[in-house]
Amino acid sequence: MPYLGYLLAQAVKAGQTVASAITSAASYVTKVGSSVVELSASAEALKSPSNGSAYFVESNGWWAYSGLALSEGQDYTILCWVKGEPDAGHATLVSHASFRFQIRNNIEIRLDVTNGSSTSQPIYTNSSSFTNEWHHIGVKKTGSSIRFFVDGISYGGSTSLSITPRAGTGIRMGADDISGIGSIDGFTGDMSNIAIWSRPLSDNEVASVKNKKYSELTASETKGLISWYALDDISGTTVPDSHGNYNGTAN
Repeated sequence: MPYLGYLLAQAVKAGQTVASAITSAASYVTKVGSSVVELSASAEALKSPSNGSAYFVESNGWWAYSGLALSEGQDYTILCWVKGEPDAGHATLVSHASFRFQIRNNIEIRLDVTNGSSTSQPIYTNSSSFTNEWHHIGVKKTGSSIRFFVDGISYGGSTSLSITPRAGTGIRMGADDISGIGSIDGFTGDMSNIAIWSRPLSDNEVASVKNKKYSELTASETKGLISWYALDDISGTTVPDSHGNYNGTAN
């Protein structure tokens, strides 16, 4: 049963004890007659970050840094682990002065893009809720094309949208930073391993980094990496950046 062995190994790697890994992994196999049927690799035991996390509260749980290293029109990839609480509105995960990467209505992944007075929204609607369980989600920009990721799988977005991050402005995690576009949309729940690259990652790269700690990334996977926030090592109001020099400041 090679998959069950892999499931156990990944559950232990994600921080579970051997006993709990066996229990959770066993819940994803079933017997049909005398045969054992192994379920898909999207089992919940695989859906957890490879280290700890930070809890955000919509009203005051965001943090920010000001050293954004994205230039006008630059491509990028944003990935993070998320375990949200029920939210019928917009829950912002990562935002910039010109975009906000969100979960909306518990099932949509959304990228709001603004020029300061209006927005457009590439959206991917997931087949199940993102609430109360871990999911690895992300977005990448390649020219005018947007792709979303859920648990290492790539899904379509817009293929004709112009997205131009504004140079020299900051990023927020857990709340939006778009001025003049409605009220602040915050996130309530846990996040971990928020990572930002200044290039579009390949589908294989996204799948590869999904269950890794920063220390496990290969040299090629750190190419273009701006920041990696494990969010298991916050000290006071300092949110350490494992890769670059962009430590965050907690609100």
